[in-house]
Amino acid sequence: MKKRKKKLTEKRAKKTGLVKEKKTKVLTALTGLGGRLYNQLANRQFPWIQMPNRSIYNIQYDQNLRQYVLGDKAVKRSARNIKHIRPLTQLVWTGSFVNELRQQDRTSTLRDVFYSAQA
Repeated sequence: MKKRKKKLTEKRAKKTGLVKEKKTKVLTALTGLGGRLYNQLANRQFPWIQMPNRSIYNIQYDQNLRQYVLGDKAVKRSARNIKHIRPLTQLVWTGSFVNELRQQDRTSTLRDVFYSAQA
């Protein structure tokens, strides 16, 4: 019985460590994104981000993962282009929403994020 409890405790500790690692990764990514955007604005530049291209030409099948993944091609979204302003601001808002959730130690569904964005 003690061995089983010990294994469960070890599993929980491992999961907790993975969760903390993921939270740290998210915080680092959000801080990096915010810092880059802030520096661009401080330097009187139009804010921009570079992200993976989601077109069908940039999707590849990964044998190891046994799923489709995005390739190396990237696209630049800039506030200089009027067509990019909405997706750029939506991404920044989503980052802000994720940061609020992280600070409150909460999670959310994609549906909740969608309706929060509509409000």
